[in-house]
Amino acid sequence: MAHGVALADLARAAATAGTWGVSADAALIGLGILDEEGFYRALAAHLDVPFAGAGLAIRATGQARLAEVVASGVLRIEGAGAGRRYAFAPAGEGLRRLIERPGTILPSIVVTTPARLRSLARAGAAKAIARDAANALPDAEPAFSARDAPSPAKVVLAMAALALAAIGSGLAPAEPGGAVLALVSLPFLVLVFLRLVAAAEPIPAVLPLRLAFQIPDRDLPRYTVLVPLYREARILPQTLRAMRSLDYPAARREVKFLVEEDDTETREAFSGIALPPFCEVVVVPAGHPRTKPRALNAALMEATGDLLVVYDAEDVPDPLQLRFAAAIFGRSPPDVACLQGRLVIDNTADSWLTQLFTLEYAQLFDLLNPLLARLGLPVPLGGTSTHFRVDALRRAGGWDAWNVTEDADLGLRLAALGLRTADLPSATVEEAPASLRRWMAQRTRWFKGWAQVSLTYGRCTRRRLRAMGPLRWAAGHMLILGTLVSAAGFPLFTMAAAASLAATFAAPPGSLLGTGIAGYFAMLFAFGFVAMLVPALAAMRRRRIAIPLRYLALLPAYYLLMSLAAWRGLLELARAPTQWNKTDHGLARHSRTGALTIAPADPSPPPRADA
Repeated sequence: MAHGVALADLARAAATAGTWGVSADAALIGLGILDEEGFYRALAAHLDVPFAGAGLAIRATGQARLAEVVASGVLRIEGAGAGRRYAFAPAGEGLRRLIERPGTILPSIVVTTPARLRSLARAGAAKAIARDAANALPDAEPAFSARDAPSPAKVVLAMAALALAAIGSGLAPAEPGGAVLALVSLPFLVLVFLRLVAAAEPIPAVLPLRLAFQIPDRDLPRYTVLVPLYREARILPQTLRAMRSLDYPAARREVKFLVEEDDTETREAFSGIALPPFCEVVVVPAGHPRTKPRALNAALMEATGDLLVVYDAEDVPDPLQLRFAAAIFGRSPPDVACLQGRLVIDNTADSWLTQLFTLEYAQLFDLLNPLLARLGLPVPLGGTSTHFRVDALRRAGGWDAWNVTEDADLGLRLAALGLRTADLPSATVEEAPASLRRWMAQRTRWFKGWAQVSLTYGRCTRRRLRAMGPLRWAAGHMLILGTLVSAAGFPLFTMAAAASLAATFAAPPGSLLGTGIAGYFAMLFAFGFVAMLVPALAAMRRRRIAIPLRYLALLPAYYLLMSLAAWRGLLELARAPTQWNKTDHGLARHSRTGALTIAPADPSPPPRADA
């Protein structure tokens, strides 16, 4: 009360501290009764020591280790005046001990807020953070990173050889050419089989509400939420609404908005916003490569959560998603290191591309990925709504800053360490690019990254085989390389297979091999056609999405566009392997659920991000 807090508010904070299972200071700040600066300014006044706010010019001395500063709440400083050698931001038990038994420490400290302490530590260790965020994984495990992977030119040459083989097989005599083509098409057939099995699986699309409240608030794990942003001022209000809407105790979560040092647009957009007490803007030090996974690694160094989730700028997750994830992790064995949420496209009506994008995501996140997770096979992650056990994520080395499809890479790396990914049937609403130019730029980056994953995953075969077993190891290859080959080779395989099929039927009767090849290609065509339609219809029914059936007729054209994007990605891999083709957000013209902000116009996109 001596510092202007009403007795009723103190009582409410004490009661909430008991409910949440946190200290009284965490409840006071989490409830917004006092903001962080107000609380620590009052603490400094109570202890009769200086308060290091924005007006006190201090800086970290030497190379502060960010993780240690966050854990201890203490930073060695200079510039605070004679004898003041430490900035101190105590919390919880450390705060109680300081107030009860200050000892001889007071003459050597200034009190500051935890947010400013972290900011000072980041500034003092900027070079080390930038270096480690990019290179800690490849320096420790070169075989697990795209930085030191084989030359990208080898991928391009391999894919060119594959194209020539497909064309040559179609032009070759029926039986030998058809046999070669049948062998090359086996990964495609396996993927077709998985898609059809997934369409028949009775996998739930939602979780029972009672599961979200299975764990009492006081026993919930601490959660770190990372939201990487780059040139996202347009969509920032939607992002903030989504993060505020998450139903989780304020004192048990931290939300970090990751902004690049040179992104003045987004930083200025934050400047006039009063953030909730659990939110913080983290400026990522400049460095190379400038990619989303590098920013995530920088934030992972200071994450205090037991669990961690990544959301993209345009994401609107189910408000109960953190509670659902905590409950599923709580009843899962320790080797379940990751949960993949269900990504759902919401601006479906924007264009024919968004219609088909909606179908594609529904098939992937409502059908295929849950099947892979149930079978214990590697799951190429979705890059957002991915929830991790923080200790397992750190054990895996975080994200590969040199891979532009870091999500798929991390999914396979977790599997290579003997860890598993499980399904999280909780929806996160997303915006899909509606124009062909934006869609193509995004897909080019994705396929380039999948090629990087293929290069990385093909290394250390013996080590991966021991950890994963032959089935999971082969499944990883089939998912990554098979998807890339199927996309890049779709038009070539189709034409070559048609030519080979026609030549086989034209051959003189009596050849058992020729008859078998003809039957194989007839089956491939039939199953390929069914695998286009049946999973799409099953996904629509399961997600309860109404898409006009006329758009299904455009699926072959959509696959042709993906083939073009795959080839563009391979060429870009050879030319600019870490270039990040940013996807612009905040351009949705429709929203099925009403969760997305509707753009008043479709402005010209800013220049492409230079990675």
